[in-house]
Amino acid sequence: MADDRYKNISLIYNDLVRHVDYNGWANYLLKLVAHFEIKTGRILEVASGTGKLFPRLKFGPGRGIMSDLSLNMLDQAASNYPKVCCDMTLIPFKGCFDLVISCFDSVNHLSDGEKLDSHFREVSRVLASDGYFLFDIVTERNSKAYLSTYSKKRKTGNTSYRQASEYDGVTRTHYNKFIISEYGKESRTEENREYIYGEEELEAVLRDGGLEVVAKFEAFTFDPVDDDSYRIQYITRKRNDP
Repeated sequence: MADDRYKNISLIYNDLVRHVDYNGWANYLLKLVAHFEIKTGRILEVASGTGKLFPRLKFGPGRGIMSDLSLNMLDQAASNYPKVCCDMTLIPFKGCFDLVISCFDSVNHLSDGEKLDSHFREVSRVLASDGYFLFDIVTERNSKAYLSTYSKKRKTGNTSYRQASEYDGVTRTHYNKFIISEYGKESRTEENREYIYGEEELEAVLRDGGLEVVAKFEAFTFDPVDDDSYRIQYITRKRNDP
């Protein structure tokens, strides 16, 4: 098995996301599902992390699968749902899903247009002919606005960590550097990167990948996207035209 690049981050991830209202996020997704009348017979979550969101959707047994690149992350997720360790650019399923979801700016972790294209093509491939893909991205405004709050020093259990954040506007890359210390062990440094995509750029790749935009909103609302948007919620579906 390949090296788990999120092995160290998995030690502190639940503390990093302690502020996230996962109940509210799940309720928002369910409102989108109802509004767009999306089928939910078979659901795949991509980049599930430690499984904070998916169980809150309450789709019921046998209908959903959680997946993530990190086995150490998935090991912390609820055991009453199937879990598959996989790369979001190489989804190991043949079957047709009615709905694929990817939340918390997971798409921003794809480092270039080629990986973005691979991801969208794989999602399109595993979707049913009338299937939907719901995902969100963060914008450059978000990266610039929250630089100071991303820098912190905290302790969770026997593990302490320091986080420093930096945004490079030229390469449109957001860097998060972590120094993680477990009691009795040598400190480890890990860098996490997010890549900021413009709407036109992303939507062109998305269309080439076999998907189409049905709608996009200011995240957690049904309001239109504007220059002040920090996070954009995309509602897309599989293209069936040539």
